[in-house]
Amino acid sequence: MGNCRARWHRGYEYQKRRLQECVQKINELQDDTFQQILTFVYDFKVSQSPGVSVEEALQDLQISTGLEDNILLMAIKTLSHVFKRALKFIMKPTRCQVDLTKVLGFEEKKAEAFIKHWIRVQKPILDNLETESGQTNELQDITWNLEVDLSSEAREKEKTPVGVIQMKTLAGDLVLLKNDHTRRSHPGIGQSQKILTFPERLKGTIVEKWANYWKQLLLDYQEVIVGVGKDAREKPLKATIIASLCGGLYYCSQNNPDEENFLEKLRQYQNAMSLVHESLHNPASKEHLLMVERSHNSGQLRRLSLGVISFMWLDDFSKETATYRATCSYLKPEWSTFHRRIIDTGFLGQWWNFRRKMTDYDINY
Repeated sequence: MGNCRARWHRGYEYQKRRLQECVQKINELQDDTFQQILTFVYDFKVSQSPGVSVEEALQDLQISTGLEDNILLMAIKTLSHVFKRALKFIMKPTRCQVDLTKVLGFEEKKAEAFIKHWIRVQKPILDNLETESGQTNELQDITWNLEVDLSSEAREKEKTPVGVIQMKTLAGDLVLLKNDHTRRSHPGIGQSQKILTFPERLKGTIVEKWANYWKQLLLDYQEVIVGVGKDAREKPLKATIIASLCGGLYYCSQNNPDEENFLEKLRQYQNAMSLVHESLHNPASKEHLLMVERSHNSGQLRRLSLGVISFMWLDDFSKETATYRATCSYLKPEWSTFHRRIIDTGFLGQWWNFRRKMTDYDINY
């Protein structure tokens, strides 16, 4: 038993080496020649197409390729064996391509050509297996219709197309595609939409693709604007509320005070306090100004902006401090106690705690 297994293994290795040698010679062939031999092998060796004499087809193949008899016969026999070998990968073409390149030694280009040809000729067989009647799922017939309902109000210039596409395969399966998505005609009724045209030398280039991209982008934005306008006319109260909220948020964001504005307020209040005698200074205002000034000088002031509102808060260290306690992430201020660090709130162009503290800065009681 051991001797038989060893002889079988030696025979298998010899056939494998012989096959790899033939594959190396096939790799030297031109791509067109390889494709012609590939088609011939499948038509007359694998599928055995009737109606054409094999001898005549072989003679025509030899004339068209210009190969010697021994080279041509070697390529035909090798590809015939490869087709039989590929049967075990009929459902896994990717693994078949790996087998061709890694095991047999085919070039990537020729292996890819073989796989494409293999998939093309095997697809009808797989389609037949998927249908109960055994017929192919190739497209046999297609019909379509388009219904357009125009609105009664000319000012809206709206149309709602309902497109229906019905496809039928040879197996009798019906595929129905229906699109009832409402679209609006951007140009008015009776108007024609401008079409970008390019000279022949620019067609298919990046210039045409770039122009078409921006054109489509503008059309999409135009459709959104038209849709928003129509919805606003249908629901004016909702549109008014949303517009008011959006306008209010925009106004708040434009008047969101920054750190420079905070420091400017600090200088203004300091100048105002300097014009008043110390005996008239409000202690609360004086202490608040002193605290803010010291925090600014030590570099502990920080600003947190939320787009429409800002907070001035105090950090433990300056940004320039590089000690371990200042740089360790575990010792950073916690969000749970962050509200205790806030010293002012900026909203609508005002720092409200500053304004409250400095209301009666010149009244000492």
